[in-house]
Amino acid sequence: MPWKAGNLAGILVFGHAVPAHMINRHCLIIDDDAIATTFLSEWMSAHGWQVVCARTLAEAARALAASRFDIALVDRRLPDGDGLVWLATNALASTTRCLVTSGETIDAGDLPANVACLRKPLDVDRLQAWLAQSDTGASTAITEGAAAPEVAPLLDDSLAVTRYGGNIQALRSLRAMLLSELRDSGPWRSQLRKAPPANTALDALHRLRAASALTGCVRLGQVSETLEADLRRGLPGDTRSLQRLDDTIDATIAAITAVTCGS
Repeated sequence: MPWKAGNLAGILVFGHAVPAHMINRHCLIIDDDAIATTFLSEWMSAHGWQVVCARTLAEAARALAASRFDIALVDRRLPDGDGLVWLATNALASTTRCLVTSGETIDAGDLPANVACLRKPLDVDRLQAWLAQSDTGASTAITEGAAAPEVAPLLDDSLAVTRYGGNIQALRSLRAMLLSELRDSGPWRSQLRKAPPANTALDALHRLRAASALTGCVRLGQVSETLEADLRRGLPGDTRSLQRLDDTIDATIAAITAVTCGS
């Protein structure tokens, strides 16, 4: 069932002043990734929004039947469908400002009327700019910056802390969630070695890429992005690239554990 962001209150504290015009406005977040949803729901709550989260399109439909929302943030890849297709086939965008989030580039011409898009991992400055826009009904494609360098560090606090208003505890909380997911990732990683890999494994790899960016796990994000792009193009994952993912996950687990134990 849909859940309210208040269930996670206290995990993240952003410390931003809340604009008066955003207080008590209602936001629906549709995303099945726990780390991305935790970050986004707490960020929106800290900025005065009343947030309800749904993990599937079916949960979203029930939430919409029960409440009215001023905006909807919709992930493209969901367990029961494509968020972009869903928005194109229902009337939500005619009454609610909608933003599609995706790890892939979406052409402006593919967006339904009155729907904008933002690349994952979310840039909060771009998100805030979209929130501040007047409701003109225009579709806006927003892209991320330059790609990560070829050789990236395992952990980089500076890339992630800026997302949380300098609050290192917020970053550590999300890294703890990621650590648990990495330790349980063996089953879906083994499915990546099949030809073709299972869609559930590709979706898990996609979520790992976004979670890595939100938690400052730069090398893991780079490796997972490259591997996902190859696999989705139909290229078989070679032994070296799959082993590189395994090695990077193991190294990231060790790095996060060392930081946690040392703090």
